[in-house]
Amino acid sequence: MIKLIAADFDNTLCDSNKVVTERTREAIKKFQNQGGLFVIATTRPYYAIDQIARDIGLKYVIASQGASIRSVADNKYLYKNFLTREDSKEILTFIDKRICRQVLLFSDKEIHLIRKDIFYDKFHSEMPESTAIINKNLLENSKDMDIAQIMVGSIFEKYLIRRMKKWRKIYNDKFDIGLCDRHLLNFVKKDVSKGKAIQIVAKKFDIKKEEIISFGDSENDKSMFDYSGVGVAMGNAMKILKDKADAICEDCNNDGLAKYIENYVLK
Repeated sequence: MIKLIAADFDNTLCDSNKVVTERTREAIKKFQNQGGLFVIATTRPYYAIDQIARDIGLKYVIASQGASIRSVADNKYLYKNFLTREDSKEILTFIDKRICRQVLLFSDKEIHLIRKDIFYDKFHSEMPESTAIINKNLLENSKDMDIAQIMVGSIFEKYLIRRMKKWRKIYNDKFDIGLCDRHLLNFVKKDVSKGKAIQIVAKKFDIKKEEIISFGDSENDKSMFDYSGVGVAMGNAMKILKDKADAICEDCNNDGLAKYIENYVLK
């Protein structure tokens, strides 16, 4: 019996227009009415997803790539593990030497970017609840910011994949580095991941691994599959995630997640 479902948000729980369809909402509602627990596990900051979680009727949100878990009812932390000031300085100095075009700092409340570009436009259009701030000196002007993750943005997917593989060798013992979508590469604290966060939620509710299903579309959703009885890749998922998946459902524009829940989870 499945007791916990965890799902990435962008291009997984929502469609490509960032809409959670009525069919998906109804499938989640039925699952929770049967006693199941449904959580969003997203790279987004918490305050860019909490209202959506409230509208769907969820209890917990895993945000910032697993760096925080919050109760939707009162916004209190169940868990958090953010980058230290020293971590942030080390990562930003390392990135700066490699002349990355766009660098982003994420807290649970806001996003700082070094320039206006397609990424700035993306977060403004997709995350109206969050605040995107232009900050040309990230290190100096973010001293009071609780930094959950640091990202590098590029329109070239292959460039980010090469950087990911190379930078993982350099920072293997200190940070986790992964693709949160085809154009964003992120740094978080070592052992921070969506999978680790799912493990924490499961432990709180005494849920076993085989009682968990997770859904995702990007490379950094792989950690969810490691702590799930079944890992389901969306039809629109990156190949690297499909290769890891136990199952592949239809894409996000065809209610793939909802159909899978209807066919394989609901009584």
